Amino acid sequence: MKKTSGAPPDRKAVPAMDHFVFAFALLLLLPVCLQADALDFDKGRMDKETLRAYCSRAVSCLDLVTGEDDVFEEDLRMLLNIGAKYIGRAATYSWSGNMSYAAIEEHYKKAEQRAAACHKKDPQMLLQAGLFEIIYRDTANNTPIPPHVFRAFGLEPETRNFDYEKMIKTYGPDAASKRPWGNDASAVPDIRKLETRMYFYLQITRYIDAGYEAFHLGQAEKMAGYDPKNYKYWDKVTSLGRKYARKHARRGLALFDCHTAITSGGMKIGDRHICDVIGAGIVPDETEYKNGAYMCRICDYHDCWLQWIGRSAGGIHPLGFRVENNFTILEFDNYGGSGKPYEPTFQAFFNWGFDDITWFALQPEWYRNPFLMECDVFLKNHNLDSRGRQQYFLQAPCRRCITEKPVLAYRIKDPSQTENVERLLSLERAKWTIEGNEVT
Repeated sequence: MKKTSGAPPDRKAVPAMDHFVFAFALLLLLPVCLQADALDFDKGRMDKETLRAYCSRAVSCLDLVTGEDDVFEEDLRMLLNIGAKYIGRAATYSWSGNMSYAAIEEHYKKAEQRAAACHKKDPQMLLQAGLFEIIYRDTANNTPIPPHVFRAFGLEPETRNFDYEKMIKTYGPDAASKRPWGNDASAVPDIRKLETRMYFYLQITRYIDAGYEAFHLGQAEKMAGYDPKNYKYWDKVTSLGRKYARKHARRGLALFDCHTAITSGGMKIGDRHICDVIGAGIVPDETEYKNGAYMCRICDYHDCWLQWIGRSAGGIHPLGFRVENNFTILEFDNYGGSGKPYEPTFQAFFNWGFDDITWFALQPEWYRNPFLMECDVFLKNHNLDSRGRQQYFLQAPCRRCITEKPVLAYRIKDPSQTENVERLLSLERAKWTIEGNEVT
């Protein structure tokens, strides 16, 4: 049962902002005592404890390798300082709108260059690419299909680009419009269709060639119509991706994760998981307003029906071992708001009217830090396996999109860095004031 107390102050309406970027340092959260060799793997083999070690050092750092140069350098410095190893959503163009062939090629070129820079600093760092539940007409139609993609699916190579109309979703509640994103230039891909499977496979292979070893498949079940009989199509794509990785990836391995519906426990074929990790929103549960903070708690599904914690199914893991609950990384997700900011929503997919990351970004620093520690402690002490080992992990928020303009305050410890702070704020398209060493 939620409780709310206190009277929130009046808030001025703030305009929506599509892609404000929020960065945060998390040194205390990650297990700095972890042995370095616990993160070593090679030749396509990773044991359970190595995967657990990577999940324990997971962060979400959206577009790490494709942003502005100065921002990339600062983000990489932060990630090295906090010891992050599993870098979620480091590169993606799924939501970038309609792109030209030149823009697509520039993305992969930059992604490869930045990945090389990351691995030069930390060869253990595992970068994830995001392949989401959306395709744009021009982006698809401007993408050539190389010969190796045809051959992987048993087809004779031909000279052509992908065909957007052959990939769009044609089943389920969105079938009538086929465009659930509010425009007629994009659609949900249908994984049942060969063209779609080839499209995802191409992106996986291109990112592997660029140095990426993990792949987030977004709402994979949505693309399969939430029908388990269609999971075989994802199994085909991931199996081909793993086969390609054994020969071409940095360490011979590709890891896959995706969101999954509350009712499913993860995509499986029989007792075998398709994905190595489940990616789920943390969806904090509202409690009370106190001293400027709109407080929440973390809990499992026994206390709040929409929580993912505790739901992931056991079975045979793609890496060959057995799991009691498949490893799950919990992110501060972005998915919009309820339209009623700062109002409690009572066990719904909003936190005080916001999505996870926007709610978090709008909280005062004195509350953000303890909340992260609270999450970390909870996950290290709840829903453990029979040997008392952690199965659910916090994908700590370093860089994500938010849907409201936050007002944040920071102190510049080194006055000589004031000019650098101003440059970074300008690159992030933020509005700010600096008085002394106080940034607002």
